Amino acid sequence: MICMEALMTQDLRVKKTQAAIHHAFWKLLATRPLPKISVADLIAEAQIGKATFYHHYVDKFDLARQLCQQTQAPLIQECAKRIASHQLHRLFLPLPDAILQDASHIRLLDTIQTPEFNGQTHLIEALTTSFQRSLLARDPTFSQPQAVSLELATLYQHVVIIDLLSAPMTQMLALQQAIPVLFAKP
Repeated sequence: MICMEALMTQDLRVKKTQAAIHHAFWKLLATRPLPKISVADLIAEAQIGKATFYHHYVDKFDLARQLCQQTQAPLIQECAKRIASHQLHRLFLPLPDAILQDASHIRLLDTIQTPEFNGQTHLIEALTTSFQRSLLARDPTFSQPQAVSLELATLYQHVVIIDLLSAPMTQMLALQQAIPVLFAKP
């Protein structure tokens, strides 16, 4: 019984530490670009020790990658679900509130463009993989799934970052009506 309590306490401490690091990352990234944020800045903002930071992350780019995956995962899952519905125009319907709550984080990740990590590229690669998997699941004989998936991912990334997270609903409705035409079979 004592071991279980110790594990629960340790898990809680780990969660609190990671939450402090994540909060520090988002707060600092909102004020300056990632290259201008040092691990020392993150440590000071999170009020943790250097060894604690390095226990959880290799460096600030590892932290950015992990937060990127964590933040973008619900968006990728939502896209896959919408493609699986066999109605590609559903991709451009408004996003669920759960995803929109992370809108500011998604936009912040989009600003990271360094040789070590690029937020835009990460999202496009994740979307491309998801779209390709979904398109091939729908039709295993689909011609050029990689090229189509990359184009769709690039378009979707633009729409999510630029339009879905900040555009008026009238723009979204116009785009939503235009999308089925793009995917209509001749």
